[in-house]
Amino acid sequence: MRLTQGDYAAVRTYSSEPEEVARAFESGGAEWLHVVDLSGAFSGESGIDPVIAEIKKRFGVKVQSGGGLRRIADIEKRL
Repeated sequence: MRLTQGDYAAVRTYSSEPEEVARAFESGGAEWLHVVDLSGAFSGESGIDPVIAEIKKRFGVKVQSGGGLRRIADIEKRL
């Protein structure tokens, strides 16, 4: 997904399957992925941690992430 100027009313969805997007980037030679929890960024409650864990387990890329991280405990869980 991509938001235009952070506007949820201006969403462009590229894929609803993050693991498939990760596979495509890895196949293209990416060493890093930047994954943002947009729902968490707006609500403050992260819901993407299981997806990030699956990407890290299945693919040979490093993951940088953000969104929905409000407390130290959130960061520790994400790590």
